[in-house]
Amino acid sequence: MLVHKSKQSINTRWRWIAGLESVKVLLRLVLFYATNKRIVIHPTHFARGDEDNKINLATLDSRIGIPSSSTLSGSLQRFGWAHVAELLWIFRPLIYVGLMWKQSKKKSTKENEEYNNWKPWLISLGIDLAARLARELQPMTRLEREESRRRDYLLLFYLFREPCYNFFTKPIVDMFCDATEHRPLISIFAAALNDYRPFWEQYYFCTSGS
Repeated sequence: MLVHKSKQSINTRWRWIAGLESVKVLLRLVLFYATNKRIVIHPTHFARGDEDNKINLATLDSRIGIPSSSTLSGSLQRFGWAHVAELLWIFRPLIYVGLMWKQSKKKSTKENEEYNNWKPWLISLGIDLAARLARELQPMTRLEREESRRRDYLLLFYLFREPCYNFFTKPIVDMFCDATEHRPLISIFAAALNDYRPFWEQYYFCTSGS
C-alpha cells in the first residue's frame, strides 16, 4: 500500500502509516519469538530451491520458515546484544514513523517555513547502524549472513529520504539529468530516472526499507 502526500492530510497520512508499521512490528515479533529468537529471514513465504540443476518447489521448515531442501544452514537463536539487535531492527521503522509524524505536526503550524529537520533521519540511521554492529557480536550462519547483507543494502534508502534527499541526493540527480538530457543513449537512462523520481519523492513505502 502506498500513501500519497497530496491525497490525504498530513496527520491522516502518518496515522495510516503508523498503523501499518505497528502491524508489521507485531507480526515480526510473533515470528521472532515463535521461532525461538531467530533472525526474521526475508522472504518468509515459499521459495524455489535449486538442487542438481533442477528447479523444485521447496518445502518450508515450519520451525524457522525457510526451505528445508536448501543447502544453506538454518538460523540460530539470538542472545545478548544480538537479541537486542533484532529488536532494534524490528522497531526502527515504527520509531522513525513516530518521529516523522511528530515533526509533521510541527510543520503544519509553521506555514511558509522550510521543513528540513534531521532528527528523525539521524535517529533512524543511528538505530539501524547500532543494530548492524550488535548483530555482528554473535556468529551468523550463511543464511543469516545473506539476510544481513540484504539489510545493509536497504541502508541506501537513507539517501532518498528527506532531508538528506533534498540537501544531497536531489541536487546530484538534477545535475546528472541536466547534463545528460541531450546525450545519445545515456539520455534514455536520464529520462527513465526522471520518470521514477515521483515515486521516491512522493511515496513513503518506496523508501521505507522495512
